[in-house]
Amino acid sequence: MDNKLYSVEEVAKALGLSSATVRGYCSKGTIPSSRAGRSYRISSGALYDWAVSDKNELKYKSKNGVFYKIEICSLSQPGSLRPSFFHVFADENNAFFIELLISEEFSEKDATGLRDIIGFVQQAIDSDIKGSRRVVVGKQDIFYENIP
Repeated sequence: MDNKLYSVEEVAKALGLSSATVRGYCSKGTIPSSRAGRSYRISSGALYDWAVSDKNELKYKSKNGVFYKIEICSLSQPGSLRPSFFHVFADENNAFFIELLISEEFSEKDATGLRDIIGFVQQAIDSDIKGSRRVVVGKQDIFYENIP
């Protein structure tokens, strides 16, 4: 995982939260951060830890207009043999799991960030998958498999 520092605005956009909410989380210490003048900076490691620590829920409005909550159950390093898991639900009758596996040949850059990972989950939701699926991200494409 890279050790990049994110601004409040970048974190807000990646997580689907308002900048004011992220700023409030930083000021209360909910999201570990450091001050840079009057701004907060959040490291990628702190962001990953926070995202997993409390089974945080992110909101996402799919391209078909349905609002989903994405609960981060676990995150793993890109290229790891262990996938990340997300519980996605709109209501009690419309819930499923996404198992996200980012193959080691996926990225030519040093690491894949939380923003990319959430983007893959949102893309899977927009692909109108029905039921739990494994999402495999390779260098050329993304494909879906049934979870055995």
